Amino acid sequence: MLTVLPLPPALAAAAVATAAAVCAALTVSSWWWAAAAPPLLLLLTALHDVLQRRHSILRNHPVLGHLRFALEALRPEIQQYFVERNFDGRPFDRDTRSLVYERAKGADAEEPFGSERDLHEAGSEYLTPSMAPRPLPTGTPRVRVGGPDCTQPYDMALRNTCPVGVATQSERRARALDVGDKAQRVRRYHEATVRSAREIMAAMGIDDARALRPHMLLQRVDPHTVRSYAELHEWLSPGQLLASPPESWAADWSAADPDRFTR
Repeated sequence: MLTVLPLPPALAAAAVATAAAVCAALTVSSWWWAAAAPPLLLLLTALHDVLQRRHSILRNHPVLGHLRFALEALRPEIQQYFVERNFDGRPFDRDTRSLVYERAKGADAEEPFGSERDLHEAGSEYLTPSMAPRPLPTGTPRVRVGGPDCTQPYDMALRNTCPVGVATQSERRARALDVGDKAQRVRRYHEATVRSAREIMAAMGIDDARALRPHMLLQRVDPHTVRSYAELHEWLSPGQLLASPPESWAADWSAADPDRFTR
């Protein structure tokens, strides 16, 4: 059996105001329809909310209950712009997005005077700068594809010409895409990212990515202890799993199957 809940006093007043405005529009002047429209809209919304059975919030709080759903829809934007710090967001925080935009537009994306992150917090990671930094290498950094047994190795440009692609199912949004402009932004972003990586490596005292080593990446284990990745993780020598798996790898190695991805 359908139960109709009574209207709150404020909406009852809106019903009275609507009735008065409608009567005035019919007997005095048609301009009163403009005054009747807002309370009439509220009244119709309230009647719909009270009669519907899907949302209890709307039945208990007609009209005002819609504010809850509106705030719920705005929650991600409120979280992003007013609650989160610049480096809290996921999967990409605001600092990362700003860096992508600035590099794509060819603007200066460097942040002076250190980091916003607390590097004394447990779990924070950072690279080791060198007391003898290297000058920034010239030319395009490349990485060789193909091992010593490869008859035709290829030196691939990195740390290349990336094509532009935007995934959308909306024709209107697709028409708004200027492929020529976005292609240049992708190119500028790629070049700036490679240059930034090379500047970091130069500050670490190395000329090439192949010279990077685990001991160059540090992690703060607790407020008083810093360990390098060379100390934190067990590193395998070539052929070690086949010859004699270390104890920490033994269970996974024995369960591994070359013919399937699952155990």
